[in-house]
Amino acid sequence: MALLLSVLLVLGCQTPRAQLEPSGTLDVLAPFFAPPGAASGGEWIVEGRPDVAPVDSGTSLRLQAGGQAYAVVRHLDTPLLTSPYLGWSWNVAPAPERHPVRLVIGFVGGVQKRPPWAQRLLRGLESPLPEHDRVVQIAWGASALERGNLLLPMVEEGVVGTSLYIARGGVENSGQWWRETIDLSEIYRRSWPGDDAKWARIAFAGFVVDAAPSTAARFAGITLSR
Repeated sequence: MALLLSVLLVLGCQTPRAQLEPSGTLDVLAPFFAPPGAASGGEWIVEGRPDVAPVDSGTSLRLQAGGQAYAVVRHLDTPLLTSPYLGWSWNVAPAPERHPVRLVIGFVGGVQKRPPWAQRLLRGLESPLPEHDRVVQIAWGASALERGNLLLPMVEEGVVGTSLYIARGGVENSGQWWRETIDLSEIYRRSWPGDDAKWARIAFAGFVVDAAPSTAARFAGITLSR
């Protein structure tokens, strides 16, 4: 068991992580997602069987929803307060309810009391996603009136908290490009007012896709900036 734990720790330390540019910005989609083993694919982590492809002459990324759920995230390592602004463009195909394709941001640190080391290790064995304590999902709502709503998580000690922010919505707004910018630090503080945001780091950014009737969303220009 001790040898196994040592190997896992070494592998975790070797996982490539994207770093901020000196300007304090980071292009989350550069390089675009590539399957494990492909060129530039080392920083991307996959859970499930993704249906993802560059489109629009390589300027955007299409994520297709269907019968299986999956996640595709890029391993990051940047202080939340250094580059708290998340910007992106999206073009969302219609969906009967809240859209199954969502942006996801994972955070580590900042919590008053982290789960025991053994519990965090077991959590890591259950999922390939980088270690994290908090998650913000950013969704397209079923109605345009949902825009700006924040669904707060139930706070439970030792449990990863997940909040959901509705950045835009409505079938009437689908099928066209929209540019968005949000302050992740504000959403983090509203979601977990008992945390200390100055110690929180962005551990990953990417996408989660629910199993749902066939639909898709395209994303471009996903950046973190100060």
